[in-house]
Amino acid sequence: MKIAIVGAGIAGITQLQMLSGIRGSYEKDDEIVLIHDPDKVYPFFLSSVGNTLLGGYSEQSNFNCTRSFAIKHLGATDYYGTKFIGWGNRTDKNFVLSQDGGSGGGLHLDIEKLRNYIINDGGKCFGENISVLEQTIDKFDIKDNTFNINGVEYDIVIDCTEKQPLIAPDDYGTPIISPSNSTLVAEIPLKGNWDFTIEYAAKYGHITGIPLADKQYWAYHYDNSVDVDDIRNDFVSIFGEGLISKYHEIDFTPKISNYIIHPEYSSYFRNGNTAYLTETLGFMQNEMEERLAENISEYIYNNGDQDLGTVLNNFGEIIMEMILPTISFCFQYGSRWDTDYWTKCKEQAINHLEMPFFKHPQYESEWRDNILTDKWGDKEYKKLLNKCYNHALPESSEYTNIPYFIMMYYTWFYELATGLGASYADKFDTFDMIYPPEKHGEIGYKLYE
Repeated sequence: MKIAIVGAGIAGITQLQMLSGIRGSYEKDDEIVLIHDPDKVYPFFLSSVGNTLLGGYSEQSNFNCTRSFAIKHLGATDYYGTKFIGWGNRTDKNFVLSQDGGSGGGLHLDIEKLRNYIINDGGKCFGENISVLEQTIDKFDIKDNTFNINGVEYDIVIDCTEKQPLIAPDDYGTPIISPSNSTLVAEIPLKGNWDFTIEYAAKYGHITGIPLADKQYWAYHYDNSVDVDDIRNDFVSIFGEGLISKYHEIDFTPKISNYIIHPEYSSYFRNGNTAYLTETLGFMQNEMEERLAENISEYIYNNGDQDLGTVLNNFGEIIMEMILPTISFCFQYGSRWDTDYWTKCKEQAINHLEMPFFKHPQYESEWRDNILTDKWGDKEYKKLLNKCYNHALPESSEYTNIPYFIMMYYTWFYELATGLGASYADKFDTFDMIYPPEKHGEIGYKLYE
């Protein structure tokens, strides 16, 4: 069997890592090819990477990208959380959302440097019978569920392209919340001296700040009803004249694929931006790609396992249940800016979170901004979590539903609700929040005082 992974971005590299490891656990020797077409991916990476790429799934992968290697050769910097600057109701403090709810740490890295190492290595670092090719894809044909890429036939294709899918560009739905459809990436040729991702509330959108060892990326996500020159001018107002060395303009359509396994071509799979492209919030970027990479790999080597196929075909529901409500949770209180962008964000987020299928364990309505109360407080919430973690929920119990996925992680929920200024923030029975030292809305480069 010959398998092609198209798109050497983080999703494609993660997919190769997972596929090669799971191939080994089934003692298979299928040929796997990662194809890098520079026209199909971006030259930067606007998030952090966690345990999967850095060997956290070492029992499933032969790939050995250590933290020390990444720091020395890939321009990597540490990632210990996401700092939200100027978000929410409150006007006194910025706040930090811990990495993975407070455990461990990831890395920001330069995708171009990682890609070059993998291409020069040719795939040997992933195991035998694996190759990495750099080529422009001029031909992509499908016949009898076999794929022809530039004259070479493949039995399976996993589409991890970042701009447009290889086939069926219209097979997508629209996310229920999608404030942004354009990104202007500013590159500053200075070392990023901070160890977290920044989410900065700007006038026309929000800016993701990524530190690398020799540069900084600042990605301004906005609605293209605003002229790009206004975005450039806002960048200058934030960072000053002459600091930004270059810009990269990206227009995109927020989308969720109708499938992971193509309904007609059952050997065509989607992952990464080709599977879904929602509002960019750095702390959520990789979890779904890792999950899809693992499930796709297991599906391939489990001979089309029906249960795994159901999971993959229902991935849109997972996006609806996990990713989108968390995005809405972050946007529901707006920011320090009273502009059209933030007004739209708040409206979309509130309408989403107040949909009838999000049911409070006790209340039926008017509860989104009163999740914890005197009657249903921290004690009851922790009791609900304990029951969920222990898988002790009878179907008829009042504890059958945690309304928002973010609530499954106590630390994240506490940090977000408190940091954003939710009206019930004082109901948490836990240690005090520790805040960054700068004023609300001011960019600072320390996690805490």
